[in-house]
Amino acid sequence: MKFTTITVGSDGKVKTHEHRYGSYHDRTLVTFMAEKFNNDERDRGERKQVEESLQQANEWTETILQSIQSGVFVIDVETHKILDINHSAQKMIGAPRAEIVGKICHAFVCPDARGNCPITDKGLKLHNKETVLIRKDGSRVAILKTANQVTLNGRACLIESFVDISAIKLAEEAARAHQERFKIFFSSVNDAIFVHPLREEGFAPFIEVNNIACQRYGYTRAELLKLTAADITKQSDADKHASSEHRKKLLAQRHLFFETVHIKKSGKTFPVEINSNIVEQYGKPVILAVVRDISERKQAEEEKNRIEARFLQSQKVEAIGRLAGGVAHDLNNLLTPIIGYGELLADDMNAEPLRMEFVQQIVQAGYRARDLVKQLLAFGRKQTMKCQSVNLNHTIERFANLLRRTIREDIELTFIPSNDLHPIRADIGQIEQVIMNLCVNAQDAMPEGGKLTLATTMVNLVQESTEVKTDMAAGTFVVLSVSDTGCGMDKETQGYIFEPFFTTKGKQGTGLGLSTVYGIVKQHGCHIRVNSTPGRGSTFEIFFPVSTEAYNENKSHEKSPIDSPVNETILLVEDDQQVRLLSATILKRHGYRVLMAANGREALEVLESHNGPLQLLLTDLVMPGTNGKDLYNKAAGKVSGLKVLYMSGYTDDVIAHHGVLEQGVHFIQKPFSIQALAVKVREVLDAGD
Repeated sequence: MKFTTITVGSDGKVKTHEHRYGSYHDRTLVTFMAEKFNNDERDRGERKQVEESLQQANEWTETILQSIQSGVFVIDVETHKILDINHSAQKMIGAPRAEIVGKICHAFVCPDARGNCPITDKGLKLHNKETVLIRKDGSRVAILKTANQVTLNGRACLIESFVDISAIKLAEEAARAHQERFKIFFSSVNDAIFVHPLREEGFAPFIEVNNIACQRYGYTRAELLKLTAADITKQSDADKHASSEHRKKLLAQRHLFFETVHIKKSGKTFPVEINSNIVEQYGKPVILAVVRDISERKQAEEEKNRIEARFLQSQKVEAIGRLAGGVAHDLNNLLTPIIGYGELLADDMNAEPLRMEFVQQIVQAGYRARDLVKQLLAFGRKQTMKCQSVNLNHTIERFANLLRRTIREDIELTFIPSNDLHPIRADIGQIEQVIMNLCVNAQDAMPEGGKLTLATTMVNLVQESTEVKTDMAAGTFVVLSVSDTGCGMDKETQGYIFEPFFTTKGKQGTGLGLSTVYGIVKQHGCHIRVNSTPGRGSTFEIFFPVSTEAYNENKSHEKSPIDSPVNETILLVEDDQQVRLLSATILKRHGYRVLMAANGREALEVLESHNGPLQLLLTDLVMPGTNGKDLYNKAAGKVSGLKVLYMSGYTDDVIAHHGVLEQGVHFIQKPFSIQALAVKVREVLDAGD
């Protein structure tokens, strides 16, 4: 068997060789050719395997590229053209691949670069740069871009990946706006704000405070950040217990609203209202406390409570006044015959000392009952007043002898008058009662003796003065002060001393002394205040408005009833039989002729039947049917020159309602004594003579 082979020599010439199969050399060549064929087949298999692996790698790369959620550009470094993109980039741009590939990258990413790209020019790397992506519709999207230069198939390329951060940017803007609003609130709110870490036990230094906190507490910001909540809080045992309870409630509720007392750097304390909340700061819980100074509100509440207490006090005064006024008329009508007949008996029993003592005790009991009614009326401001221009110094000097006989000998009594004291308008008898009650009260406060001082002075209070109370107008006042060196009173006791029936003397006190003083003072349109400290005595001050009337030094002397027979006739009109009979007896004993009537109708009938002269009408003011004033108007029309003297057991407001307290009208208050009635009748009869 023959076959031909073709070879190329070293000289480059082609040569042919014929071979006959069957020789040794022939067999060697065949073997060589067979081996060469096998090697070629093996190379082709390897190449195919590599190609398949490369294809698989390309498929994987494409799958990964298209699966990436970030947008990806493959950009030619030299031309800045986009060579390839993934699906995410197409979706973000809003255009298909064909409309993007081949375009300049700055048409979509970093439009402001305009071809000047330091990444492509200098081969740098870029990591997380914020820029914008231009969409097909022209809208802009905030993106975060990462770029890296690589070599692909021998070409320098830039791989850019980017993510849409527009939602993050919006959130950041919202957070910045919120932070700005918080800064504005934190710096401009008129309350102190403290931020401190949350702890189960103990307090940690503040981590933030606002400017108001620094101003209000007197610290610098650096000083406050070294302090804790305990450092600015009053730390009594009760406060510590309350603080512990507040912590427990705050941890349980995450919100707490409470009041406490804080301390400034100067040591001054002030009440605060705290609104505490547990909030998150950088992922950690902290306590945000908004602290409001409530000093003004507390003062307003105290003033409100004071006004309410005063209102309740006035209601008590009104209730007792109404009670006293309601029973005063009947009590006075009962006391008039008790006192009057007792005095008549005393005049007739000079020879029997034992019985005389009994009668005097009855009369004294009547006087005490009369004084008790007066006290109740004075407290209720229902007592009839006879005001005149008074020099307080002279009143006290005349009353001093009686005071010295009343006050114990172990008490030193001193009077310090002010020079050039202005007159006041007052009822001398009631002012004397005020002085007596205050001095007796001071005496009781000094069981082991002491010093009692009365003083007068002039003060001029202006509206802005701290001395002016809310219920006291500005002006010029005469001030009477009564001071003692006794046991004094605490603030709580001072709040009750003017209440009726309140006493610190146990069964020894009636509780009407200071309440009577209060009633008389208020009825005069004056003001009273007390300054007292336990163990250091008390001082009562009464402010009398200055009177515009001139003070007359000439005292009006009481007229004494004449003992010689008189030639005058009196018409006595009284609906209470005992008072009528007593009054008639007193008048007859003093020589007057007396006509009697039980009411206005009977009085007019007596006038019709009486033919002789009539000088005086002595009539009760309030009676069934015709009252005393109407009766006088009718009687005066029948009797020329008739004079009138009104009497009543009713209170000031009732008498004033009937016009009896007007200037020039004569009036006598029940119960009256024999002497008082006789003197008053004589005064009226002699008036104008």
